[in-house]
Amino acid sequence: MSAMVWETDLARAQDTLSGARIVAPVSGVVSMVALAVGTSVPAGDGIQIQEGPMEVLAQVPEAYVARVRPGQPAAVTIPAMGGVTLAGTVAWVAPSPGSAPGAPAVTHPVSITLDEPPDDLRAGMTVSVTIDTADT
Repeated sequence: MSAMVWETDLARAQDTLSGARIVAPVSGVVSMVALAVGTSVPAGDGIQIQEGPMEVLAQVPEAYVARVRPGQPAAVTIPAMGGVTLAGTVAWVAPSPGSAPGAPAVTHPVSITLDEPPDDLRAGMTVSVTIDTADT
């Protein structure tokens, strides 16, 4: 191929690129990008977006789960952020256990919605959760 054809193809590609717009299908915060320059886009989740409120999934031992209800206040402490404690609210309590294999005790998943998560909070960070069950 001659240099003139390559230059024409390059000019056409640059024109196409200058008119391109990338629009997200939802509003949210990009939490992971599993793409690299020069690779094919994978089927599925090449980009993950945190949409809606930030939630923490905690495991509550079966001895205490009967005292946990949606709407209860919770405190979520994040060691990786200097031990900052965030306010949250219990969103739901799973009706059946969801213990990890090999866990020493049966636990139930509990979701806690964070009231005002900081921008530098990331999905997957380790947290410690305290749920106020005083009114149960």
